[in-house]
Amino acid sequence: MTKDNKGLSIRAYAAYRKERGLPGGSAWSVKKALRDGRISRNQHGKIDPTVADREWEENTNPAQRRDHKKLSEQAKARHEEQSSGGSEQPDVPPYSQSRAIKEAYQARLSRLMYEEKKGSLVSADEVKFEAFRRARMARDQILAITDRVAPILAAEDDEERIREILDSELRDALEVLANV
Repeated sequence: MTKDNKGLSIRAYAAYRKERGLPGGSAWSVKKALRDGRISRNQHGKIDPTVADREWEENTNPAQRRDHKKLSEQAKARHEEQSSGGSEQPDVPPYSQSRAIKEAYQARLSRLMYEEKKGSLVSADEVKFEAFRRARMARDQILAITDRVAPILAAEDDEERIREILDSELRDALEVLANV
């Protein structure tokens, strides 16, 4: 760090990374990491190397790294030491975890689209519409019974015959609904 312990400039941080054999040993790489939000500046506008190294490791896409073998044992030990401590942004998961979550959701969406195209998955709106249509049909069939059988039942005196007529009409209405 500088004499006043406020942090490093972009060039100084790049030199710091290069000296330790870490990726991002050029001012251009550090500027890009700042621009992309993979590392941050402190309240003085400088770069704290300890915080920035941890952010660089957590927020860099592993597939975008040029040389994985170049990471020194010192950087690995520092990462393990820092990963046991708390993060400054506890709500933001590391890049690799975010990427894994994204990939899992994309796989689920792909599976749903496949199931829908295959025909084993239907739209919830279609199901609701069909359920409403069938319930309306059932209601209409049952309500129509009274208009059909009221005159017949009015003429009947035998309780058993009235029960047979009602039973027959209800079964006919339910049979129509079963065959829809």
